[in-house]
Amino acid sequence: MAPRWWQRLCFKLRGCNAAGALSQRRLDGEMRQVASLRRSWQSSAVRVVKFLQKSVRNQGEVELVEFIDTGRFVAVKRMPNTWAGDGPEAFERMHPQSSEKPW
Repeated sequence: MAPRWWQRLCFKLRGCNAAGALSQRRLDGEMRQVASLRRSWQSSAVRVVKFLQKSVRNQGEVELVEFIDTGRFVAVKRMPNTWAGDGPEAFERMHPQSSEKPW
C-alpha cells in the first residue's frame, strides 16, 4: 500500500491506480510537460565547488555546486543536450537500451 501522502497526491493528479502508482500514460504526459520547460544551464546562479566524477555513459560529469542565492549545496550531473535529446520520446528513440533515463 502506498503512503498516505502519496495517495493524497495521486488523488490530486488523478493519474494513479489503487496501489498508488502513476499510470504509464500519466507519467509520459508529466515527462513531456517537464521536457517542454527545459532551459539552458544558468551558470551565474551557482558556483562549482569541485568536480566529483566523470559520467562516461552519457558524456557528462558530476559536480558539487553551491546555489549562490541560498548557499545550499547539491550534486549536479551535467550532460550534453545532444545525448539527452529534446524529451523522453526522443531519448528513447536515440538510446533504447540505456539503463539511464534522464527524463
